[in-house]
Amino acid sequence: MKNYILIISIFLMTSCGISPQMGLANEMPKDFSFEFTYGLGGNTIDSKDETYSKAMGASEDHIIIDFVFSEEEKEEIYQKMKEIGIQNYPDNISEGEEVFGIPQQEYLRVTCDGKEYNTCYAGFTHALERNKMHEDFEELSSLIVSIIGKNEKVKSLPESKGGYE
Repeated sequence: MKNYILIISIFLMTSCGISPQMGLANEMPKDFSFEFTYGLGGNTIDSKDETYSKAMGASEDHIIIDFVFSEEEKEEIYQKMKEIGIQNYPDNISEGEEVFGIPQQEYLRVTCDGKEYNTCYAGFTHALERNKMHEDFEELSSLIVSIIGKNEKVKSLPESKGGYE
């Protein structure tokens, strides 16, 4: 009887456009990749193309270098995405929020198990309302940026001009 009720509930939810939230697989899929753009000038890491693009300033070109995450780094990032439920994030985390200060626009596209998940976050210096989703996304962002910052190739790049780090 319980199975019958569960099947009916799932059918009703999916037929009404509501889908139960599903988590990412426990093990990192072979097709896992992501593209993350962050910072004032649009620094971008692309794990599929294995490139990093650093913004050099308003009138400067980006510098693009080869960048490969270790399997351990990719696993750590994947597990963080799984922990925060990135597949359930809306297209725009910050939509409709009252904020002020310097915007730090971040975009994330994740490919996993043949599916693509996209989200964007305007992390302002002073958000009037914050929630767990904001905090979790900022933790993920900090993790990715921290790993990038430890890379010797990235460390050897020239400094950006005008606060474009």
